[in-house]
Amino acid sequence: MVKRDLKVRYRGSMLGYAWSMLNPLLSMTILAAIFSHVVKIETEHYPLYVLSGLIAWNMFAQSVGAGVHSIVNNSFILRKVAVPSWVFPTASISSAVVNSVLALLPYGLISLFLKHPLSLTLIQLPLIFVLYFLFIHGVVMILSSLNVLFRDVGHVVEPVLQILFYGSPVLYATNVVPEKIRELLILNPVAHFIEAVRAALYSGQWLSAQQLFILTLLALLSPLLGRLVYQRTRDGFIYAL
Repeated sequence: MVKRDLKVRYRGSMLGYAWSMLNPLLSMTILAAIFSHVVKIETEHYPLYVLSGLIAWNMFAQSVGAGVHSIVNNSFILRKVAVPSWVFPTASISSAVVNSVLALLPYGLISLFLKHPLSLTLIQLPLIFVLYFLFIHGVVMILSSLNVLFRDVGHVVEPVLQILFYGSPVLYATNVVPEKIRELLILNPVAHFIEAVRAALYSGQWLSAQQLFILTLLALLSPLLGRLVYQRTRDGFIYAL
């Protein structure tokens, strides 16, 4: 199903899977140009700073954007084949993870070009991605389950993601925002994963015990809540689909 999702995403495209690397690069170029020359955010190698945040953000946004509709969009399969419906959200998330991993290649090339050396802290990325996957899986299970019964959920997700993008430290560091806003950012769970990915990729910093505890806690609570919502709603799927 992951292979199918990737094929459908890039069907008819001349560049195919290369868009997994080009899309974050194009976004990085536009955002870096605006925020380094117009807004004038002074950060060393700002394009890399933005790209590290985009890699983490896109993993969440693509998973949620596709995952929320995954059960509904595969209803024809569910009506014909005895397959657990949680497979479809999981496949959508896995496809987004593949795109994020592919985006690491252009990051490495740009890092070499800008003479911003990669650090040994990169070895943290697999652990961070696993924890991030578990957190996202819980979120997508909640949204995709609710979307089967209440189709308005799917329409609400897109504007909420746009708001959450600017409420996450993709383009800026949390230490540059006012104290009151910084307290709100702490409540944004996605922000913790973005900063963890950036620490491993851009900053060359090891995760602190506190950061690791927060990421692990989010990675445990989110799937538990997602499983609870899924079990409470799945009996009604057959009538709503």
